Amino acid sequence: YDDQDGQPLAVVRITALETEGSLQYREDSGAWTDVLLDQEISRAAIDAGRLRFVPDPNESGSPYATIRFRVGDGVAFSAADHALTVSVAPEPVIAIDAVLEGDNVVNAVEDADVVVSGTTSAVEAGRTVTVRLSDTAGTTVTSVATVGADGRWALTGLQMADISGLLNGDIAVSAAVSNAAGRSAVQATRTLRLDNE
Repeated sequence: YDDQDGQPLAVVRITALETEGSLQYREDSGAWTDVLLDQEISRAAIDAGRLRFVPDPNESGSPYATIRFRVGDGVAFSAADHALTVSVAPEPVIAIDAVLEGDNVVNAVEDADVVVSGTTSAVEAGRTVTVRLSDTAGTTVTSVATVGADGRWALTGLQMADISGLLNGDIAVSAAVSNAAGRSAVQATRTLRLDNE
């Protein structure tokens, strides 16, 4: 922002609505509403976090959307529009393989070295996957895996889960990961059956 009179930025006027997603303003009531064409938003409101952009569900792109606006010093607005380009990174996703331990049943031979594996997308190689296996009493075994260059991950070697001390029956398996930007994937879940008696 550069004002020829040296006046600070006071307000922004939206001159073309977003091409994708939703530009929203938080009202005094706390409710978020869609910004309207030619709506003016004060710098104080922007600085207070009352303006946000929300992409459409499951969409991403670089660039993703464009918003046009004019800036004002409280007396006059800029003669020309300015463009804001928004990029949206894909949401990280994690999944657990549909079949674990060959048949989704863990027996006495397998219970000390359970391999849980799966896939990720929009997650960088080297990121840590946290895997939890819990019995019906709430006792949990936690282990970690590392995302590979192909997006796959698996508990291997010393990371294989020892669930020999868990109760027989259903074992709830969950896997969680976040990407380098700190965005967490929706936790993946699956059920195994422990039958080691």
